[in-house]
Amino acid sequence: KRQAEILALRDYRCYGYTANLNVGPRFGFAQGFIDYQLCRTGKAPELRERAGEVFDQAGEEPFFLYLHYMEPHSSYSAPAEYRELWVDPRYDGRVDGRHQQLNQIVEGTFPLSETGAEHLRALYDQEIRYTDDEIALVLEALAENGLAENTLVVFIADHGEEFLEHGSVLHGYTLYQEQLHVPLFIHDPRRSDARRVEAVTRHVDVMPTLLDLLGLEIETPVQGESLVPLMDGDDDARGEVPVLAEASLMAVKTVRQRSLALGEWKLIEHLVPEAPPELYHLGDDPREQRNLIADEPGEAQRLRVRLAEMLEALPVAEGAVRT
Repeated sequence: KRQAEILALRDYRCYGYTANLNVGPRFGFAQGFIDYQLCRTGKAPELRERAGEVFDQAGEEPFFLYLHYMEPHSSYSAPAEYRELWVDPRYDGRVDGRHQQLNQIVEGTFPLSETGAEHLRALYDQEIRYTDDEIALVLEALAENGLAENTLVVFIADHGEEFLEHGSVLHGYTLYQEQLHVPLFIHDPRRSDARRVEAVTRHVDVMPTLLDLLGLEIETPVQGESLVPLMDGDDDARGEVPVLAEASLMAVKTVRQRSLALGEWKLIEHLVPEAPPELYHLGDDPREQRNLIADEPGEAQRLRVRLAEMLEALPVAEGAVRT
């Protein structure tokens, strides 16, 4: 079951609003929600308005609200009041952050210099700052409605963005850390001690963590593990957890990849287009610049076997074919 379905069975009123077509209602994400809609504008202010409506009508019954922002996202075009932030006023190049231009960089038809990449990062940072301000307004509305002291707040990103770390831009075409290592914040108003967790965490850990914090039993098998022991300060509670990632994209390029990180090692397999696998030691080489696939065949094989075991264990929907 999806998280909203589990919560709905416990009498939570579940609402979801997304600016991203890829998690729209037609793909089955509305299961368990009273109201789940794809926003008309695809912009942060509409999500803020929807959140305010939920807060205004919140009563004694518990609620679950899912907001999926598109910002920060290409095209990088924050509102006018943000457009002077972090940019070099002396920059006079052609880079403007439009999605079409970014696609040309991926294709190799628009050369991007390091100076241009720095300008592009500034445009992206403007979008981050704008999104941060928009989320702050949602949290202010939560407080104004007297709900902040009784509401768990989770912030997470679905992916990062590349800015020439591995020779290109955008996301979805590779599985390097600049795209996989994303922020996760969990605010529990019952806890006064904020702490930063150094252990590896995963998207699949969010649902069991929330259910644990809410005191709800997990009655169906899940892939993830609760992070509450880490939040409680037990740094030894989590051993070596595997982090599985997959990329499957048909856009400017057709790409299919998968990766497994286990401890400080990470294996990347290229299926489409076919290419030799890559192996990195993230402890020594967090930016993944030194491919050790030829130097460490034992580690590569260990991760390759574990990856195959994990893929075989994944459930397959009725009528689907494992690939």
